[in-house]
Amino acid sequence: MSRKNRGSYLADFERGSAPGPLFLGQGRFWSTGIVSSSSLAPDPDASGRIDRVPCGPEDSPCSPRSAGQRWRRGKTRRVKVRVQVGQNGSERAGQLLICWESAHMSAVIAPARPLSTGHAHWAGLLFLVDALQDRRHMTRSYTKPALTWQQQIAHLRANGMQIDDAAKAEYWLRHVSYYRLSAYWLYFEHPKDHQGARFRPGTTFDRVTDLYDFDRALRRLIMRGTEHVEVALRGSWAYQLAQLGGGHSYLDASYYSDRREFHSNMSKLAAETGRSRETYIKHYREAYDVPALPPVWMVAEMMSFGHLSRWYSSLADRALRNRIARPLGLPETVLVPLVRHVTDIRNICAHHGRLWNRGFLIPPKLAQKPDALRGTLDQSATQAPARLYNGVCLIGHVVLTVAPDSTWLADVAAHIDTHPERDIASMGFPADWKQRQMWR
Repeated sequence: MSRKNRGSYLADFERGSAPGPLFLGQGRFWSTGIVSSSSLAPDPDASGRIDRVPCGPEDSPCSPRSAGQRWRRGKTRRVKVRVQVGQNGSERAGQLLICWESAHMSAVIAPARPLSTGHAHWAGLLFLVDALQDRRHMTRSYTKPALTWQQQIAHLRANGMQIDDAAKAEYWLRHVSYYRLSAYWLYFEHPKDHQGARFRPGTTFDRVTDLYDFDRALRRLIMRGTEHVEVALRGSWAYQLAQLGGGHSYLDASYYSDRREFHSNMSKLAAETGRSRETYIKHYREAYDVPALPPVWMVAEMMSFGHLSRWYSSLADRALRNRIARPLGLPETVLVPLVRHVTDIRNICAHHGRLWNRGFLIPPKLAQKPDALRGTLDQSATQAPARLYNGVCLIGHVVLTVAPDSTWLADVAAHIDTHPERDIASMGFPADWKQRQMWR
């Protein structure tokens, strides 16, 4: 295949119109997703990090449990894959060395060997960036112009949105921004292949801003709940690790299941400690020379929640993980994935992202005990993209455990009733959610 054809082929494939994947031997790749021959792809709303590429014939390339789970930044993994050469070529086997870096995933395909036809079960491609020496034929330029607030209003009106108060709309566009609001008016749009106006009949700017206000208040409520999970886990993790032999027992590599991951976490913790401006960390640095890192009760308060979740989940002793989980009212098998899920929810809230109808690529594991929690969860919602409901129920259970007098669940229920579009199904709430035990 000529260089020119390769460039146009890749452009077609990235748009989903190419007939099959292209194998290019060795080279560095970045991926915006994993695409199968049946055009499956992860939910575009889903949040999360890439964990691994499926290898077995029964694994879908877009299976959420195999293509969209947690993965530590900077961690490298090697997986076997089979890919097809061109449209009618033979299949080849190779290996991908994948490393999550920043917002992209880099990969290197090792030298491959031919396979007999009929054995290829993988039809995916990681999109090429710099392996091509000449990229002139795959250049796609962004040409959308910058618009003034008045032009943005005119553009929305031309696409079918009713705007009765232009001054009010300009205020919103000035102080919130067109792009942030676009995540909320997407709900009111026709499908992309619809001919005609972009927005559904009856779409008004006020309906969009009402939905935005609902979501803003929802984020604040959810942050209140995640605070209980976070604070309780920090305290329990620090206490149980300290009981193993003192404030620095957490630095013993023998307590962790993966030595490389332990050293990666140590490196990140050292960097966080060096950057920290917390008074107690500064005092430790100035007053003590050995050990170089502060005791566990200090680092538990300093490290990010995402970093804490990695330290907790990497503990090798299941009994220890359960002792840490017990004060939160959940077994470690449920708490470990819940903490990762809560980390995603918390980050969305902290960065003021759209939450209400978000799809999460990392679904929480559904608890089977106690009965009240089991009966309140939507036990049928086990696949990604996970909606908000089950995560809220699990957070609510932790809140009831650590703060039994809290009104958090009642406050969430009252707010859900104010949804301006009455579309609670998009949040994963079952029709009978109010009759379930934890909400009564």
